[in-house]
Amino acid sequence: MRLQIVLAASFLALGLSSCLFSSNRKVDTSGQYISPTTMEQVKPGETQEFVQALFGEPTTKVSTESDEGDSEIWKWSYSTDTRDTGSVFLIASSSTRSHAGGAVYVEFQEGEVVKVWRD
Repeated sequence: MRLQIVLAASFLALGLSSCLFSSNRKVDTSGQYISPTTMEQVKPGETQEFVQALFGEPTTKVSTESDEGDSEIWKWSYSTDTRDTGSVFLIASSSTRSHAGGAVYVEFQEGEVVKVWRD
């Protein structure tokens, strides 16, 4: 009889433990991440069509004027926001947030790549 009580108490404790502890992760991403490997494929002299086919539609396009000639800078930006929460029923809870992001830029002159960089 004592063994049955101990086993019942153990199963009850195991069953309740999943109700007492909880955790959750929420990840929100936006934009387009360009990997270093993909970025390395773009070399000076490549066309705008090639870059757009490889990277997809840029987030923004900006035209600039300088003594060296007119140029256009395309930007692909991305961000990831992560929120982790955890709690122990009626005792404690915690929450952490993190943010990561960046962008890849390609500068064109006369429709050809002159520079590629990441911030």
